[in-house]
Amino acid sequence: MLGLTHIGFALLCSSILKIRLTIFDVIGLALFSILPDIDLPSSELGIILRPLSHKLLEHTTHRGATHSLLFVLGILCPLRFLLPDFHLLAALGLLSHLFLDMLTPVGIEFLWPIKLRLIILDAPVNTGSKADYFIFLISSAIFIYSRISIG
Repeated sequence: MLGLTHIGFALLCSSILKIRLTIFDVIGLALFSILPDIDLPSSELGIILRPLSHKLLEHTTHRGATHSLLFVLGILCPLRFLLPDFHLLAALGLLSHLFLDMLTPVGIEFLWPIKLRLIILDAPVNTGSKADYFIFLISSAIFIYSRISIG
């Protein structure tokens, strides 16, 4: 999925859960929703942190280690103590990312280092496809509408 799709979907999830967001929450949620793609040098964070991204890709595959339960727990456990008011939003961003990437043909290695890929659709969504853009547009539209209607 595209970075924008991950951000839009994470924002939609926050609306579904009726979470009130400050501008700082939106920025943090957006960053955590694209964080698992740090293992891809062409991703938004991969471009910014290119040396780290290349190093990760030397040791794992895309949608491998950074798309796993171990990665999520490795981020959230210290975050719970460092930013206790934010760790649940970080979890939402990370987990919404993993859910969307399970819709792709490649899936994710959720139980990494076990090489088992999880895919949850018979007709997977390719990154950059019309379906990917559709998910982004619908997620964003519902998020914006929900924020207008609940204030």
